[in-house]
Amino acid sequence: MWVFGIIGFILFIPRSDRRKGLLSLLVFQAFIWTCDMPAFSYGWLSAPVRIFPKASDLTITINYFFYPVLFSIYYVHKRTKNSLWARFLYYFVGSRVSLYMILFWKDTLIY
Repeated sequence: MWVFGIIGFILFIPRSDRRKGLLSLLVFQAFIWTCDMPAFSYGWLSAPVRIFPKASDLTITINYFFYPVLFSIYYVHKRTKNSLWARFLYYFVGSRVSLYMILFWKDTLIY
């Protein structure tokens, strides 16, 4: 995930828009963090105890790196590529990620 995120950030964001992409990545990370902190502190979300501690790193990677990279790519290209094809592609990729998460959650028996 880290390799795909870094390569995607470099390949899909033009050099002239890298500052805007990095800023949008950091803003999205801050937004996720401010939404997760109250949810965990009030017990709305809970992270189960894992037998394998490295297995829990995937959630941190997805929430705090991969989704912000996808958002920064979207944000940089949102105004320049406003075609129907570009919007369909962004929504298709996002729905595929969510679909995989739902399918994996269903088979892990973690409630």
